[in-house]
Amino acid sequence: MEIKIVDNTKEVSCDVLIIDKLTDKPTSNPLVNQYMPESFTGKAGETFVLHTMEKYPSKYIIAVGFGEENKINSNVIRENIVKAVKKCAELKAETVAFDLSTDLFNGIPVIIGSTIANYHFDKYKTKKEHHIKTIYLSKISNTDAERANLFAQAIDFTRNLANEPAEYATPTKLAEIAKGFEGLETKVYETEQIKQMGMGAFYAVSRGSKEPPKFIHMKYSSQNPKKKIAI
Repeated sequence: MEIKIVDNTKEVSCDVLIIDKLTDKPTSNPLVNQYMPESFTGKAGETFVLHTMEKYPSKYIIAVGFGEENKINSNVIRENIVKAVKKCAELKAETVAFDLSTDLFNGIPVIIGSTIANYHFDKYKTKKEHHIKTIYLSKISNTDAERANLFAQAIDFTRNLANEPAEYATPTKLAEIAKGFEGLETKVYETEQIKQMGMGAFYAVSRGSKEPPKFIHMKYSSQNPKKKIAI
C-alpha cells in the first residue's frame, strides 16, 4: 500500500474520502451533515456511507465515529480507522483519502490502522483478496510517515510468519530469518546446548518433529536503557 502526503485531501480524486464524526460535534463536511441520519451519532465504531453523486472529488464519503473528543487516543484512532478501511474494502475501493478534522488525529495510528485493515494472507491463493492500493494523508511529516510505515511493515511481516504453514516456518527457517535482522544481537541455541541448559520441556516437545529444535535469543540494546524487558 502506497502512502502519499498531499496538502488538501478533500481535493484528491479518489474512491473514498474518510472523515471523522465525534459525538459532540458535527462533521467537517456539509454534504455529510445534510444527509446524515439522526441514528448516526458518532459513537466509536459507527460508520455512515454516502455516495457523492459526483458532487465531490471522491466517489464515496465514509464518516466514522470516534466517540467523545476528550477520550480519543492512539488506540481509539487505530481501532476505528480499521473499521472504516474495512468498509472501504467492501466498496472495492483502491484509493482512500483521510480528512480528519482535529489535530488529535496524527497520521501514525491512521497508517497503522489502514495497514492492519488492508492485510490479507493470500500468498497461496490463486484468487487474491481485494487490497487498497493508495492512501492519501495530510498533516503528517515525511519522517512520521516513514516511521509509521516501518511499524506497519513489521506488523505485516509478523502476521505473515504466523500464517505460514509449518512446512515453511520451520525452526531452522525462523532461525535464518532472525539472524538476518540488523541492529539486534541474535544467538541460536542448537539441540545439544538446549539439553545442556536443562530445557527438558522444550526439548521433549521438539522430539515430536523430524525438525531439530532452535532456541532463538534476540537482544536489542538502547543507548540509555532504563529497564530490561523480556518477551
